[in-house]
Amino acid sequence: MRKLLLTTLAALLTTAGLYARVDEEINVDGRDRTFVVYEPAVSNNELVILMHGLGETVDDYDATTMQAFADNNHCTLILPQALPEQDSKLMTLLNMAGDDFKPLYNALSTSAWGANVYVRIEDLDSQTQAFIQWIAPEYYNAGKLQINKDVNDRNFINTLILLSRDANTKVHLVGCSLGGAMAYNLGFNYPENYNKLVAASGFVSKGVEVPANYNLPTLVIHSETDEIVPYNGGLYSRPIGELVMEIVLTNGARVPKVSIYNEGQEGKQITIQDWYQAPQVKFYSVEKASHTLIDDMAAIGVNIFDVIQDFLFDTHVAADESNASEFAIYPNPVADELNIQSDTEYDSATITNLAGQTMFFTVSNNKIAVGSLAKGLYIIDLVSENGTVEKAKFIKK
Repeated sequence: MRKLLLTTLAALLTTAGLYARVDEEINVDGRDRTFVVYEPAVSNNELVILMHGLGETVDDYDATTMQAFADNNHCTLILPQALPEQDSKLMTLLNMAGDDFKPLYNALSTSAWGANVYVRIEDLDSQTQAFIQWIAPEYYNAGKLQINKDVNDRNFINTLILLSRDANTKVHLVGCSLGGAMAYNLGFNYPENYNKLVAASGFVSKGVEVPANYNLPTLVIHSETDEIVPYNGGLYSRPIGELVMEIVLTNGARVPKVSIYNEGQEGKQITIQDWYQAPQVKFYSVEKASHTLIDDMAAIGVNIFDVIQDFLFDTHVAADESNASEFAIYPNPVADELNIQSDTEYDSATITNLAGQTMFFTVSNNKIAVGSLAKGLYIIDLVSENGTVEKAKFIKK
């Protein structure tokens, strides 16, 4: 079924022998919709949907970076394009509202996801409420101003997935800002269709609750000094910490396990897990960063794309046997001593358990004494003298 979307790509591969960006178009619900596809050289049958923010386009994402993401993770990467705001009356209302609303007007003129994002009329000041009641009584009576409320973007994204996936394809949602709101919208309504969800500077509107059947492993990345989507909630967004905890506690109130890394520094990773009934939730709470996150996280030594791909694909590292002849750990399961088969000499190892607790071990002659570990599954990160890292999984018996 992929050939329905990727015929142009196949022609490119045949004539040029290269893997590159391919622009596609499809008609959904009577609207012409566009999207970009990056196909990897070798596929693991995984699909990542990356949704841009308000006022952005797919051209805001560097093609070289996107292709590298697809190739490095052996996944098909699709970047769908949102439509401009389709409600002309809402746009007229914003245009008349004054200079404070000009940035929103300009952004909506470029692109906006129909992600059930809205501002409640009751949260506006009395003067603005009166203005809306006079100019647009239907919005006032509805109680909210909603972005692209008549555009079924859920159907658009789901159509792309249906046309692009095979029976065993794993589908991951990644959204930035309003694209993060769109990822939540899809995950909340169709959790059974996806495998993992990432929201970077994403949000949901006040009044939107996490459904009881939400069971997706979720990564949330948000700055505590976000000037666009306030960390503690704003006119159109719930507090981020509150949302994360509701995701953790969905399907019944339980006490989650919480581990905090690098607390007190500029970036904090909070891993929240309940392995009995709820999925894994990872929460990067970033201090002193902007809404866009990328440059500010890079300044503290964190590549946001590395964080995302580690979350999406870490479960497949051990299953990837492409480097089996060069690197291996044994015995597995292990009782006392873990051996490393590699031409590289390793100095140290970081071992993480399923509760998110991290322990540091010395490596001697490519052997690690792990007898002190409790029984269970662990992820090991091995660091060589030149700084390269190998990741694998093992079971302590």
